[in-house]
Amino acid sequence: MAFIRSVSDGNGFVPIIAQAIAEMEETHGEFESIDEINLAELSRRTGLSCAKLRRLKANGFCELPHGLTGQHRPQILDGYSAVLDSMVRTLKWLFLPGANIDAD
Repeated sequence: MAFIRSVSDGNGFVPIIAQAIAEMEETHGEFESIDEINLAELSRRTGLSCAKLRRLKANGFCELPHGLTGQHRPQILDGYSAVLDSMVRTLKWLFLPGANIDAD
């Protein structure tokens, strides 16, 4: 069971899977490699879907960060940035020190 490791804190799949594999090794004997692990039985013991276990097995049962890390997430005010910029420019012009506000 030395092939299970954790890269990030994640949601704690690694301890759950490690415990289930340890229980499976008690009943079936020591596993020589990752390929010998029955994903259907591991899914029943952990409550994780077979698809998630297949992905984790392909990564060597190593939790990796999700694929959206580092991408820009759209913010609420992104669509209004031009309007807000023009309002800020107007307010700067109105409240500059030494500017005559009443002059027409």
